[in-house]
Amino acid sequence: RQFPRLTLKDLLDLQIPQGTSGEAIVDLGFERRNEGEGEYEPFSNVVGENGRQYLATGTSFAAPLVSGAASLLWSNNPTLANADVQRMLLHSARDLETPGPDILTGYGLLDVSAALQAEPEFFIDARIANVQVVQRDGKPSLQLLGTADADKFKRASVKYGAGEAPASWREAGKIKGAVRDGVLAEIGADKLSADARWTVQLEVEHKNGDTRLAQFDLKVR
Repeated sequence: RQFPRLTLKDLLDLQIPQGTSGEAIVDLGFERRNEGEGEYEPFSNVVGENGRQYLATGTSFAAPLVSGAASLLWSNNPTLANADVQRMLLHSARDLETPGPDILTGYGLLDVSAALQAEPEFFIDARIANVQVVQRDGKPSLQLLGTADADKFKRASVKYGAGEAPASWREAGKIKGAVRDGVLAEIGADKLSADARWTVQLEVEHKNGDTRLAQFDLKVR
């Protein structure tokens, strides 16, 4: 089966039923606007004059869309396990803003079409969770902690650069085997003395050539 690729507007366009009096059942203080009037601004809440068409942004509206996508995956393949559906949804999402999973955008934008075509076992996990200071020969060093893993792991690497948008990168280390909730790389504190802010980037590669990035904002003073 071929499924149409949804746009961001498609994902945010929700139909809400009306009550017997003609008033919308759901009223969250939306701005009323004639259909087609003006452009939708992210993080705003708009309802059409007929009380039926809503455009909104937020987790309250993301939850039913993700639930519907999960139901579609199960209807397409009833043998899928819960973990299969979770992987198919998360690892087919389109990454947004900061590379990798983050607290503002999660794994990214739901992509129903890609999820339907995803392999149930497929995943690439790239996450930098934290940094801890250790001593090496009496000198401080920073250990990067996180996960670099895939169902068919090929390799991974960590690099770092000065500032929020580095003009150049330095290699922190190559990762030959999968790491889950462990040490990814180590950087001597003396190598970070020139600047107060650094960007650390982890890249994980799958055996099929696909990659996933994760980024970490590191402040040393």
